[in-house]
Amino acid sequence: MNIGPPRFKIAVHSIVWLAKSGSILSSAMIASQVNSHATFMRRVMQSLATVGIVESKGGREGGYVLLICR
Repeated sequence: MNIGPPRFKIAVHSIVWLAKSGSILSSAMIASQVNSHATFMRRVMQSLATVGIVESKGGREGGYVLLICR
Protein backbone atom coordinates (compact mmCIF):
# COMPACT_ATOMS: atom_id res chain seq x y z
CA MET A 1 0.00 0.00 0.00
CA ASN A 2 1.40 3.37 -1.02
CA ILE A 3 -0.26 5.96 1.19
CA GLY A 4 1.33 9.37 1.52
CA PRO A 5 1.62 11.54 4.64
CA PRO A 6 -1.65 13.49 4.20
CA ARG A 7 -3.62 10.27 3.88
CA PHE A 8 -1.67 8.33 6.49
CA LYS A 9 -2.89 10.43 9.41
CA ILE A 10 -6.49 10.19 8.22
CA ALA A 11 -6.13 6.45 7.57
CA VAL A 12 -4.87 5.75 11.09
CA HIS A 13 -7.52 7.94 12.66
CA SER A 14 -10.20 6.19 10.58
CA ILE A 15 -9.01 2.73 11.59
CA VAL A 16 -9.14 3.71 15.24
CA TRP A 17 -12.63 5.15 14.81
CA LEU A 18 -13.86 2.01 13.04
CA ALA A 19 -12.35 -0.17 15.79
CA LYS A 20 -14.11 1.87 18.48
CA SER A 21 -17.45 1.75 16.69
CA GLY A 22 -17.39 -1.97 15.94
CA SER A 23 -19.92 -1.48 13.16
CA ILE A 24 -20.29 -0.29 9.58
CA LEU A 25 -19.82 3.46 9.10
CA SER A 26 -20.39 5.60 6.02
CA SER A 27 -17.64 7.75 4.57
CA ALA A 28 -19.56 10.85 5.71
CA MET A 29 -19.73 9.56 9.29
CA ILE A 30 -16.03 8.75 9.35
CA ALA A 31 -15.13 12.07 7.69
CA SER A 32 -17.02 14.03 10.33
CA GLN A 33 -15.13 12.25 13.09
CA VAL A 34 -11.68 12.73 11.58
CA ASN A 35 -12.23 16.30 10.33
CA SER A 36 -12.02 15.47 6.65
CA HIS A 37 -14.18 15.58 3.52
CA ALA A 38 -16.26 12.53 2.54
CA THR A 39 -14.77 12.39 -0.97
CA PHE A 40 -11.21 12.39 0.37
CA MET A 41 -12.30 9.83 2.97
CA ARG A 42 -13.58 7.47 0.26
CA ARG A 43 -10.19 7.61 -1.48
CA VAL A 44 -8.38 6.79 1.75
CA MET A 45 -10.82 4.00 2.59
CA GLN A 46 -10.44 2.51 -0.90
CA SER A 47 -6.69 2.25 -0.30
CA LEU A 48 -7.39 0.45 2.98
CA ALA A 49 -9.93 -1.84 1.29
CA THR A 50 -7.44 -2.75 -1.45
CA VAL A 51 -5.02 -4.19 1.12
CA GLY A 52 -7.72 -5.89 3.18
CA ILE A 53 -7.84 -3.68 6.25
CA VAL A 54 -11.43 -2.58 5.72
CA GLU A 55 -14.34 -3.94 3.73
CA SER A 56 -16.54 -1.71 1.62
CA LYS A 57 -20.27 -2.34 1.43
CA GLY A 58 -22.35 -0.50 -1.17
CA GLY A 59 -25.90 0.78 -1.02
CA ARG A 60 -27.96 3.01 1.20
CA GLU A 61 -26.95 1.16 4.35
CA GLY A 62 -23.38 0.72 3.11
CA GLY A 63 -20.09 2.01 4.34
CA TYR A 64 -16.89 0.57 5.73
CA VAL A 65 -16.18 -2.04 8.35
CA LEU A 66 -12.82 -2.96 9.88
CA LEU A 67 -11.65 -6.45 8.90
CA ILE A 68 -8.54 -6.83 11.04
CA CYS A 69 -10.57 -7.00 14.26
CA ARG A 70 -12.82 -9.83 13.14
